[in-house]
Formats: sequence, C-alpha cells, structure tokens
Amino acid sequence: MKKTIKELSITIILLAVLFGTGLNVPLAGFVQGLVLKTGLLSPSIDTPETDKNFNHELLLRNEEGELVDVADLRGKTLFVNFWASWCPPCIAEMPEIQDLYKNSSEDVAFLIISVDEDFKKALKFKEKKGYAFPVYRLASRLPAELRGNSIPRTYVISPEGNIAYEHSGMASYGSDKFMGFVNSL
Repeated sequence: MKKTIKELSITIILLAVLFGTGLNVPLAGFVQGLVLKTGLLSPSIDTPETDKNFNHELLLRNEEGELVDVADLRGKTLFVNFWASWCPPCIAEMPEIQDLYKNSSEDVAFLIISVDEDFKKALKFKEKKGYAFPVYRLASRLPAELRGNSIPRTYVISPEGNIAYEHSGMASYGSDKFMGFVNSL
C-alpha cells in the first residue's frame, strides 16, 4: 500500500510540474511529432477534390501588421493551415509544414493562420523554432468554406479556387507524395 501511495504521489507531482511550468504542451507536441514521423498519419490525397470552392474573400494581417487581401493570390495554389501555439497537434505538424514550405514551388502560397488570442505568442513560437513560413492572423470574417470546429485544420486550394484537400487534426505534410500533390496543382 505504501508503494502505491508513493508511486501515485510521484505521478501527481510530475504532472503538477509539467502543467505548472507549461512544459506539458511542448512535451505533448514532441510526442505527437514522433507519431507523425512514423507515417501513420499521412494525408489522404487519393480522394477527389471536394465540391467546395473558395472565393478568395478573406483579409489577413501579416507579421508586420499589414493587411493582406487573399484575392491577390488568385492563380496560386494555397496551403492554408489554422493553428495555435498552445495546441500540441499543431506544434507536432509544424516541422513538416516547414519542410513542405522549403520544397514547394513559387506558385504555392502558404497561409499559416494563427488563432492565438495574442498574436505575439505565435510570432515568438515561430521565431524560437526558426520556421521560415509566413504567419498571419484573421483581419476579416472567416468564409464559411474554411470554417471548422477544431485545430489544426488544413486546406489545399487549387489556383482555380477548388478545395482540393481538407483535413481536421494533425497530419504529416512532409512526404514526397504530398509535396508532389501540392506542387502539381
């Protein structure tokens, strides 16, 4: 009985330290990142495009606070990802989004949209990790075709505005197959 109480006490103390110091989010992101590296959560791109279209009516603010009209990106493939710095699955998929960003053609625009209440936290996270992709925040109402109830949430939109890929939850975007899919649109 004493051994059980001691083990339970150690577990409670360890959890208190993790949650009290905020280390639980990076740790969970790290563990989920290991799961992504197994390839078990590869995006399914073998299914046909959705019947949804995106009309490009969306305004964002970039890292410098400047207004960005997504309509100006018509004719490009869009990789759109909604995330937050406090979200372990979001953190887990960021390294592969960075790989995708580095290996994509100039015809692909990345809209990595933070839903953090404090946008500075998203910018600090990006800087700390050394990611090169641009981070944005919403500056207008989100169009219905991009609304969802969870993060991370990712869309790939063709140059014609067809939503070619839609996924809620973490996924592994660094595979050659997915990179080929994005670059081929």
